Amino acid sequence: MKPSRQLKKGFTLIELLTVIAIIAVLAAIIFPVFGRVRAQVRETNCLSNMHELYIAAKLYREDNGKFPAALLGFVQSDIIGIDGKPIFHTELGAGHPISLDLITYRPLTTSQKYIKEFGVFNCPDALNNATYKDAGRAWYPAGVPLAGPVLFQSLVKENCCSTTDIPIGNRAYYYKFDSYDTGLILDANGKPTSKVDFDGVPVTQEIHYSLDWTGGSGPNDPSNQLKYPDPPQDKTVITWCNHHVGYAGSNKYMVLLLNGKASAVPASHWTSPLNP
Repeated sequence: MKPSRQLKKGFTLIELLTVIAIIAVLAAIIFPVFGRVRAQVRETNCLSNMHELYIAAKLYREDNGKFPAALLGFVQSDIIGIDGKPIFHTELGAGHPISLDLITYRPLTTSQKYIKEFGVFNCPDALNNATYKDAGRAWYPAGVPLAGPVLFQSLVKENCCSTTDIPIGNRAYYYKFDSYDTGLILDANGKPTSKVDFDGVPVTQEIHYSLDWTGGSGPNDPSNQLKYPDPPQDKTVITWCNHHVGYAGSNKYMVLLLNGKASAVPASHWTSPLNP
């Protein structure tokens, strides 16, 4: 007798195509959900960073009677001044930027050490791969009614820096790693763009944290470019983050108020202090 043969039945082409179609449909449903979840996690982490910065700035004010001139600090040069400390950059030509972990003015991370990790100053959506040495200047609205294109009277007033360190009217430089002292310049569609500075140099960052609470209230008040009241009120904006809009395509800005509230604000409801 011949041994019996058992026929092995496989999938038909139609069955395979059906399975593939089902997998494709499920992937089309699940992947966007995962993407939204990841985006929400990054936004939540950014709000957490802001809350930690608020606590640190509040403690700094309680201990020193003033807010810091910058949340992270200003770029310093590898040129040593007469006081034995690295000089501050005013225009990038005076030496080279030193790593931010070496700068002397880091109000929230030195001496009292309110913040111990530099990561708090970097938004999770800041996809610029900036290192601790990448530096640049930030755009500030024109029309300040004193000599020079930019007014840094607050830095002098708050005893962060002498007029020799950063002369009034000169630019201060910021580390690009720092997501909360400065932010992206965005166009009307929420895409990163640049503005031509006073000397014709394109600038891609704008100042988001400032001590220029000068008492104005209207858009035509040139002495109050960031439109913060003086004295600052609970709803004064300390800083805001727009990396989620510019880099991740979100429609929400992360905003930190002086009352400690950090929240995601829909783009349709958000009016930047720079553009009232």
